[in-house]
Amino acid sequence: MVPLFRIPESVLHNMRSRCTSFVPLSLLLAPYIQLVNAVAKNYTIGDTIGDHRTGQKVLYQPRKLWGTQACQNCSILPDVARIGAGTYHEATSVQDPSQLNITMNFSGTAIYAFFTLVDNQALFPQVTTLTSVDFFLDGNPLQPPFQYVPTEQHKFVYQHPVLVKDGLDNRDHTLVISGFPKGGPPIYINFDYALYTHDDLDDTQSASSTPSTVISPTSVPSDTSPSYMNTSGSNMTVTKYSTVAPAAADITTVTVLSSFPMSSAPSQGTPAPASAGLVSSKISTRANAGTIAGTVIGVLVFLGALIPLTCYFWRQRKFRKHKEGQKEAVRFYREKLVRRVYPLQ
Repeated sequence: MVPLFRIPESVLHNMRSRCTSFVPLSLLLAPYIQLVNAVAKNYTIGDTIGDHRTGQKVLYQPRKLWGTQACQNCSILPDVARIGAGTYHEATSVQDPSQLNITMNFSGTAIYAFFTLVDNQALFPQVTTLTSVDFFLDGNPLQPPFQYVPTEQHKFVYQHPVLVKDGLDNRDHTLVISGFPKGGPPIYINFDYALYTHDDLDDTQSASSTPSTVISPTSVPSDTSPSYMNTSGSNMTVTKYSTVAPAAADITTVTVLSSFPMSSAPSQGTPAPASAGLVSSKISTRANAGTIAGTVIGVLVFLGALIPLTCYFWRQRKFRKHKEGQKEAVRFYREKLVRRVYPLQ
């Protein structure tokens, strides 16, 4: 017998399509699952070792003008214990400053370069101590150029940030540090290291590591220097000078991730005076922000999968109720029909 109440197949199809209408939400969120473990890290470009992430070396031009900490006859000999990894590359140009070029490639969103500077020219009367450089990123000049005016309070200034550039497109870049201006006075360049920020997909070990406190490597005089630390994913404060003289009104501060995966770590010197405002420490908050963002995205992905499942089971339950209603209706009309055909005597 044909049921008196039959749900059309088109209606059932619409019910199923409504249940699956939420599936595109989870499909749209699926590509963002990898962002849960995305972490921005800083990588070191050592003057000798090169890029610690890719192994690519720094290019020095012209090569014959560049020396290292191994130089025995050089007049300017900084304390290697206060220099990153205990190595540096230095050069002096007395004819054409534009000949001195430092070229490095990196992939990321920020770049920071650190020099060792001579702070007391009177201690080196026979040699050039002026540090004056220009910067070119992907062939375009960066402003402002850097020129250091000695304070004559210390012999050297170690791990001084001469370039702080963030907000870059997350892609491959080429940085050239060049002596400037062309045809100007003789200059002295002592390159220590560079840092760049790169987005990584963090592994389990890195994600579970505890952020550490980092001492800021900013304008450190000869009687003090920050420790070189292994601090993947921590924060540091870099003081950036907008003019050649570090006047108080011209100083701005930016926070960057620090990572010093160097082969050796010099011991920490005496902390700089607090009044100088040159050394500061911060506990990492970047990793916490990444964790929060990852948690939010994870919840959205979970909801994107939960909603269509909930809809599916709800529709299935409703469909079963319709089927039960059909059966009840069939039994009712069947009994009614039987009573009509075979009335009770």
